[in-house]
Amino acid sequence: MRTLGPEAESEPAGLSRALADLVHHLDGGSRRITLEMSGAERRPLLVLYRAAQEGLTHACRHSGATESGVNVAYDERGARLQVVDNGSGFDAADEGFGLTGLRERVRLAEGTVAVDSSAGGTVLTVGVPW
Repeated sequence: MRTLGPEAESEPAGLSRALADLVHHLDGGSRRITLEMSGAERRPLLVLYRAAQEGLTHACRHSGATESGVNVAYDERGARLQVVDNGSGFDAADEGFGLTGLRERVRLAEGTVAVDSSAGGTVLTVGVPW
């Protein structure tokens, strides 16, 4: 995975563009990654980008997933991101540094994290208020 430069840290391009770039970078080969977005982005949200990055990195490196999807929805309360894959799943109670760090980042943004993982794949859901 490529290293993000300072421009990603300051969020100038917005979440939509950053996620499109991430999906484009990871899609291909034996993997198929889709991106769906609905609603209007009110402000760039680096925490959601990092959640997508963590979810897709796990799917590409560890789960054996052949398909992954990123779904983002905006409404009057905030933004919600889901990363879904069809990989082998993992024991969500036995989380590593990536998920632990993500939970802390989302907590600081007063958001929520949910992980549903089974042998058929994983769904990572992150919600962040405006």
